[in-house]
Amino acid sequence: MTTRVRISVVEGGVSAVTYVEDVIGGEHEFLAGDSIPPEFLETFEPVEGLFDGISRAIAEEPHILEIDYHPVLGYPLEFLVVWCSGCLDAGYSETVSDLEPAPSPASGMSPGMSPKGGETWSTR
Repeated sequence: MTTRVRISVVEGGVSAVTYVEDVIGGEHEFLAGDSIPPEFLETFEPVEGLFDGISRAIAEEPHILEIDYHPVLGYPLEFLVVWCSGCLDAGYSETVSDLEPAPSPASGMSPGMSPKGGETWSTR
């Protein structure tokens, strides 16, 4: 299942995660705009964490590793990790969109990437 969420990042840490679309079926149901339960916030990372995850995946030598980067800003747009051929649920993919550079340090905010309305990514 693919779930689209909006991740809000403040001072380098995930401050909130909300659903972008309804999630119906399964153990829990959520509507677009609902917040992720606080106990699950730690499972989400800012963009910098995606680079760490990609580095870990490279070190563990997956069966398949495909990464597409933003041509100007350099953050991962999409990546796919598959740990073994023919195994069910043996990998994951993520898609990142709607990012823009953070305001300059003169504004009092940290430099780096900042979401335009929140990082939005899909996970399966």
